Amino acid sequence: MLGAKNREEFSWALYDWANSAFSMTVQATLLPIFFKDVAAKGLEAVKATGYWGYTQSIAMVIAVILAPILGAVADYMHGRKRFMSFFVVTGALFTSLLFFVDTGEFLLCALIYVVANVAFASANVFYDSFLIDVAGPGRMDWLSALGFAYGYVGGGLLFILNILMVLKPGLFGLSSAVDGMRMAFVSVGIWWFVFTIPFFMYIKEKRRGENLETAVNPVKEGFRRVFSTLRELKRYKNAFIFLLAYWFYIDAVGTIIKMAVVYGKDVGVPNEHLMGALLLTQFIAFPFSIIYGKLAASRTTKLALYIAIAIYAFIMTWGYFLKRPWEFWVLAVLVGTSQGGIQALSRSFFGKMIPGEKKAEFYGFFSVFSKFATVAGPALYGFMAQVTGNPRSGVLMLMILLGIGALILGRVEEARA
Repeated sequence: MLGAKNREEFSWALYDWANSAFSMTVQATLLPIFFKDVAAKGLEAVKATGYWGYTQSIAMVIAVILAPILGAVADYMHGRKRFMSFFVVTGALFTSLLFFVDTGEFLLCALIYVVANVAFASANVFYDSFLIDVAGPGRMDWLSALGFAYGYVGGGLLFILNILMVLKPGLFGLSSAVDGMRMAFVSVGIWWFVFTIPFFMYIKEKRRGENLETAVNPVKEGFRRVFSTLRELKRYKNAFIFLLAYWFYIDAVGTIIKMAVVYGKDVGVPNEHLMGALLLTQFIAFPFSIIYGKLAASRTTKLALYIAIAIYAFIMTWGYFLKRPWEFWVLAVLVGTSQGGIQALSRSFFGKMIPGEKKAEFYGFFSVFSKFATVAGPALYGFMAQVTGNPRSGVLMLMILLGIGALILGRVEEARA
């Protein structure tokens, strides 16, 4: 069971194993390369970087609008598993459709990716909300970290196969590296769907609140609950301050994850180094996600978050001056030490501040803050790179955002959380 206490915990954590293939192969590595080398072929390099940043931001704008509405409606209709099922199937299908994108079709590539990414983000709203249902007493930090650990291993295992498809396409009966990328996208869709099956078999959805399945307009009711939650959030001042801090520091972290490969290509790092370094990140992140979970349990969650923020500040400072491939490998290792920890502990830290009966609704807001941050980050990065003609200028913006988040986090009272 690899650290899980029971079948429900294992099935919950296994979804991270399932969907991390999308975040690793599609979001972080192969699709950025495919976009710049194939879909946007013929465009100026800096312009292609800007377009990729804008594509990321458009997807997140849509996800931001949907997240709190989906959380509120699902809570009322007691339909979190049904909603999650719809988005998993949609995301897996559209990920596979990237197979059909051809040279120069950057608009089609962007459109398919936006749909897949919105589905990925929306499914996570419901997935996160099940953490409170599944985790036993005192196990939220641990289980949240365990989920990320599973994700790094699962995403990393498939990514090994995907790298072989690209670097050794002949082993799979493929004629080129580009065909290898296309088949990798199909494999991600299949992987995502298959490993989600245990979640739907074994996770029980706890019913809370009133049942509005017969409501005339449940979407309208969802909007009403969103605004009601906005007013109610004033009662949870500590949670609000944390969300504000999270908005800034996760903006920087999320942008690094999504733009690292594009940045590496712009400063001259070869594709094989980009793929290899990010694969290494996956397997380093596995043990360190567990370490962060234990650190939060033995010390404090806030201390663990500050350690991760400090490491990211160092990464950005070095990254601004990056010139050689080996430096990209070192920075990938450093990202691996803290990427899972900062995400997992932020998720569980917020879970300690919210009322259990409104878990999906409040996690919808958590998701909004997370995704809205990744609206601003990639767009700012792409805009700065396009305007200045220098991708390094975008890194400076990320350092400012990280610093603001660290300052605000200092005002969160962990004992009250």
